Amino acid sequence: MKNDFKRFFNVIIYIIGILILAGLIQKVGLARWETLLRGVDKLIVLSAVMVYAVTWLFRTLRLRSLLRHTGIKLSVRRIFEIHIAGFAISALLPAKVGDVAMVGFLKKEGVKIATAAAIVIQTRILDVLALVLVMVPSWFWLIKKDAPMWMVSSFLLCLLLVAIPFGITWADKKRKLSSYVTKAGEKSKQPFWGLVLIKIGEAYDAYHGMACDRPLMLFSVLFSVIIWMFEGGACYALVRALGIDIPLEAAILAVALGNTGKGFQVTPGGIGVYEGILTAVLCEFGAPFDAAVTVAVLDHLLKKGFNLALGFYALMRLRGSLREVRKAFPH
Repeated sequence: MKNDFKRFFNVIIYIIGILILAGLIQKVGLARWETLLRGVDKLIVLSAVMVYAVTWLFRTLRLRSLLRHTGIKLSVRRIFEIHIAGFAISALLPAKVGDVAMVGFLKKEGVKIATAAAIVIQTRILDVLALVLVMVPSWFWLIKKDAPMWMVSSFLLCLLLVAIPFGITWADKKRKLSSYVTKAGEKSKQPFWGLVLIKIGEAYDAYHGMACDRPLMLFSVLFSVIIWMFEGGACYALVRALGIDIPLEAAILAVALGNTGKGFQVTPGGIGVYEGILTAVLCEFGAPFDAAVTVAVLDHLLKKGFNLALGFYALMRLRGSLREVRKAFPH
């Protein structure tokens, strides 16, 4: 019964995402949308793909630095495969299943499950921190132009999400929290929840070690900022491909806010949600609605297509399936 409900729920949220996307395209009009697509500069679109590809170089280097902190040395190729395979799974399934898959893949490479979880969580925290940093130049525009409240709220929410984990780490310098959680797990009368608490304690301990390593954090934050600058750069290339005259920071802000919305995984891969936010932000900077929708759809399609194409190839090399990933976790 539960599985049937899960399947039904997944189908519903897929439909919601597709309906949002279809609504945007319909508002533009198929004929107009076709005209805009035909007028796109193909060489600039190709350059957008190349710009986006650069983000994966820095994502791989960031993950490698986090793994080396734990004493694990994997080839750059294997790290890339694990990372992009997780992204491919997240693009198709809801609730960050790709992150769980990444933990499973890392465990199969010899990383302790708690450490693997801490690494994946840290990459997400670093992404949010980088999103805040790349949004800072646009913050002044938001204040001057009396921007919509949801934009300001999104920025403040990202700031809060970053402040909480780093604030806890700063306040808990002696790692007392992990010992409390571990002891609670050891005293638990229910074996399953006891094991869960112990693993949470171990994951927090691993995360704390990474967060307190200043050189590691410096390079990780730098890599993260570069990742999101290039993400925004890929979007800006598409903006230019359509001949829209808006500043680079507009594209960066649009991508940053779009990915903030995707983070809540309302729909699989943020389908519909991402395009809606990207369109709204680009329009705030003066982009025509029809062109903004076209950029939003192309941007998401380009990035998802890249991740799925290489991600499925990586899954084949990893011989990974969701069933195999589940076997990596304790029952």
